[in-house]
This record gives sequence, structure tokens and C-alpha cells, in this order.
Amino acid sequence: MAGRPDNLIETFTPDRFAMNVVSGRGDARDVLCRLCALLRGSGCAPALVDDGIIALAEVLNNIEEHAYSGDVGRPMRVEVRISGHALDCTVDDWGAPLPAGGLPGADMPSVDLMAPDSWPEGGFGWAMVRRLTQELTYERAAGCNRLRFRVVAAVPVGIG
Repeated sequence: MAGRPDNLIETFTPDRFAMNVVSGRGDARDVLCRLCALLRGSGCAPALVDDGIIALAEVLNNIEEHAYSGDVGRPMRVEVRISGHALDCTVDDWGAPLPAGGLPGADMPSVDLMAPDSWPEGGFGWAMVRRLTQELTYERAAGCNRLRFRVVAAVPVGIG
């Protein structure tokens, strides 16, 4: 795994986006906006762009909120490769490991639709990430958390 990034490094090519960012300063939003513009400019399907941005937004939010417990100024690295009709994403951070050393489950919290006051404020993120991605993996080595996943464009079903 790559070492901790010391400074902002940006790579923007037609098939690759890489950026080191810092937690708690709005950098995650900046990364998502830049990536969205790059993907739209490269001709990616709108649904692929939307799914990729939503998955990455949730992952970056989880890092800031849980791995870094809201600490400001902690490093993250985002890399996205455009591969045909898919986005191959890698996100590194140097925060706390995922609980139990592995990925959380895919179950959504139970919700009573007739009792909005009982609805949970959170708990939907990992289920959403799992539904939007494929090949989701997590590893931790030398103090670095690495999350990899693939977002694949939905193939429209034709009417035959």
C-alpha cells in the first residue's frame, strides 16, 4: 500500500483521476465535484456518474466521521480509473480500522414507515454502498485502510 500522502497530488487524465485530500475542510466535496466534471466530460453514462459519486461520497463521509472521528486535517487518497463502462475506485485513509477488521453488512436498518419519529438518522450507508458497487474489498496494512470497489454502468434492457 502507498505511504501516507504528504501533500496534494492531482492526476487528471481521460481514464484516471487521483487526488490526495484532507479531512474536515470540505476537500471531499471538492474531490466529488472535480470527479463528477471529469466523468461527465469523458462521456460516462449519467447513471454511472451518479452511482459512482454517491458511493464515493458515502465512503469519504464514513472515513471523516468514523475512521477519523471528525478530526480535521487527516489525509485521504482517492483514485478512480475509468474502465469501459465501469469505474474502478480505491480509497485509502490512515484512521481507525473498520470494526471487526472487515466490511459491515448489507442489511438496511428496519424502518416502520408509519412511525417517522422512530426512523434512524443513519445506518443506511454501507447497505447503499454495497448496492451501488461490485467487487467491494477492504484491507488494512501498515496503518492504512484501503477500500476498493467497482461501479458498473447499468445496461439498459431492450424491448424485444
